[in-house]
Amino acid sequence: MAGRNKEPIALIQAKGKSHRTKAEIAEREAQEVKPITEGIEPPSQLTAKQKRRFNALAAMLAEWKVLSATDVEALARYVGAVDEYWACVRILRKKEIRANIESYGEWSDRLDKWDKMCGRLEAKLGLTPVDRAKISAPKKEEPKVNRFAKFSVTEKVSGDG
Repeated sequence: MAGRNKEPIALIQAKGKSHRTKAEIAEREAQEVKPITEGIEPPSQLTAKQKRRFNALAAMLAEWKVLSATDVEALARYVGAVDEYWACVRILRKKEIRANIESYGEWSDRLDKWDKMCGRLEAKLGLTPVDRAKISAPKKEEPKVNRFAKFSVTEKVSGDG
């Protein structure tokens, strides 16, 4: 049985559940792996259209600080898989394919395989809403102001004393 995934210290602090000392926080930050976002270039085997999509997604993921240079191949595979998915969709829309049950079934199977591959890669890259929620840090909330604080008595009223 596996334990919980280790959360970044910034996320723990943002949740407001940190009881660590400054030294412990600094040590934890030093141990965390920071993504290297410089030098991310699309692989040469991508087409011009795929490179534009790659660059757009890379910029978005780098802004979220979840893409590093080691993720380039996964992002390239995702961009290629999306293209293959849409190619299958275009083929399935053709009348001659829809008229032939065997070829329609074959292309439907291919479409399903590309769809599953896209889904797996989206999850790995944090492109689905659920996976983005796992990596986004909640904003730290300000403490609530007590509406009745103005009525509190700060000085002790002495009695007969």
